[in-house]
Amino acid sequence: IAYNISGKIFSDAQQANLSISMHETDSFLAQLALTVPIDLMPGDSDPSNHMIPQQPIKSVFFPKATFVDSIHFCSNPHEALVGECLLLGTSGQNIDNLDQYTNQFKATNGSESTKSWRLCLMEKMLGWRHLAPTAPDSLSCYPFMEDDPFVIENCPNVFFAGNQPKFETSVVCGANEQKVR
Repeated sequence: IAYNISGKIFSDAQQANLSISMHETDSFLAQLALTVPIDLMPGDSDPSNHMIPQQPIKSVFFPKATFVDSIHFCSNPHEALVGECLLLGTSGQNIDNLDQYTNQFKATNGSESTKSWRLCLMEKMLGWRHLAPTAPDSLSCYPFMEDDPFVIENCPNVFFAGNQPKFETSVVCGANEQKVR
């Protein structure tokens, strides 16, 4: 018997489709990782823990890709240095949750603004220097007694959130002339 992320039982047909999909994804990742490095970060419905920070997806789900040195199973949120460029991002649960609790403020975003509310929320998170401002109140997270792992300590060059309704980008200029895309 197999269960999905919501705890519902998969039918035999769903189990077969899931098995085929996982096998195809494993093959794709293994081939892609031969040409470019890959950091694989879990998302909301992936086989990982529900609370943030999410632990890396277990390599047992990708037996072929596991043997390629250029694939890295990472946590969510994730910070990576690529050359001189610092990337910081999440799979988007933090943005979804913040959006859910700030709907009443969307109107004050400015009617002439071409940016979506979600992009504005990301910019605000940079200003607040915090990746998960609604955790642990409405966004499940592990309890941390001494340090808050969601505090943004180093200004990233690129700040991203996956699984959003559409792709958008902007450049944010910080108080010390930092630029973040």
